[in-house]
Amino acid sequence: MGNMSRPLKMGAAAAVVSTRVPGRAQILGSTIASRPSSGSKVVVPRTGHFSQEGRTVQAFAIRESAKLYERLRESFESDERTLHFVGHQANQRMLESICERCGIAPERHHANVEWFGNTGAASSASVLSMQWEKWQPRDDVAVVGVGAGLTWSSYLVRFGGSV
Repeated sequence: MGNMSRPLKMGAAAAVVSTRVPGRAQILGSTIASRPSSGSKVVVPRTGHFSQEGRTVQAFAIRESAKLYERLRESFESDERTLHFVGHQANQRMLESICERCGIAPERHHANVEWFGNTGAASSASVLSMQWEKWQPRDDVAVVGVGAGLTWSSYLVRFGGSV
C-alpha cells in the first residue's frame, strides 16, 4: 500500500467566463510567457517522481513574479481602487519575498499555502475562490503564477457591481 502517513494534497480549479453576460468581476491585462529552453529545470515525468532545481526555480519564480506584479501595478493601480496580490502558492517564504520586493502590505496579500500546501496550477484560483464573497466593488486583484516549462503568467481581476 505504500506510506500513507502523509496526506496527499491535490487541488483543482475552474471558472465560468462569459463575454456576453456581465459578472461581478472582469479579467484584465492577462499575460503568459515561457522559456522552453529551461524545461529541464522542472521535470514532471509520466512515471516516477517530480524533480526540480529548487534554488534556481525559486529564484526565477520570485524574480518573474515580482516583475509581473509590477507590470500590473503600473498598468492598473489607481487611487480609487485597492490593489491586492495573489501569487502562486508554492511556499510561504517565496510569497513573502515577492511581497517584500514589491512593497505589498500584509493585508493586501492573500494566501492559503499554509493550510493546503502547493496545489499546483489550482493554487491562485483557490485563493480567489476562497475570498470571492469578501472582494468589494473597488478591489483589483493581481494574480501571478509561475510553473513548469518554465512558464509565467499574470492577470488582473477587477471587481465591480454585483450580478
